[in-house]
Amino acid sequence: VVLEIAQLLKQRGEKIALLALLDSYPDARYWPLRSWISVIIRRFFEQAHSVVKLPPRQAISRVTQLSGGLIEHVRRRKGALPQWVREGQSEQGGADKVHRLRHACMIAMGRYTPRYYDGKVVFLKSELSTRFPSSPVAIWRDLVRSLEIHRVPGDHLAIIAAHVDIVGAHLSSSIDHGLRESS
Repeated sequence: VVLEIAQLLKQRGEKIALLALLDSYPDARYWPLRSWISVIIRRFFEQAHSVVKLPPRQAISRVTQLSGGLIEHVRRRKGALPQWVREGQSEQGGADKVHRLRHACMIAMGRYTPRYYDGKVVFLKSELSTRFPSSPVAIWRDLVRSLEIHRVPGDHLAIIAAHVDIVGAHLSSSIDHGLRESS
């Protein structure tokens, strides 16, 4: 959303002093194949590590479930919406506002095609990640002119929950820098 807002503002002649992304990526179908495969392999080994600890019956059930998940990832890579969205359900089966919002966001993300941004992006990257590529450069290099990466401790969710002070410091510094450059 922020990337598209910046695009629209630039089209109107506005100057963008700072465009910051917090561990954000476009839909996986826009990732280079190598990046997508590396995430699938990393998640496979992570899941395999937990499956081998299960009793045989639970392991078989879990492997069946994971196989379905892999097929779903391939479908998503080809442009399909997540199965729970296609079937008009919420991810967890609930119907509260958060699930409806997530549902709408997934549909919008599935329909959105990112455009090249001719500017600098400050990217705050979580240090722990299994769902995203280890390097955002591979994902963003063809979509933005310049990418400045700052590492933040924790995983994707912890950077805004447990490490808000570090994120705030990076953003404050980037805002100051952007304001100095634009004046």
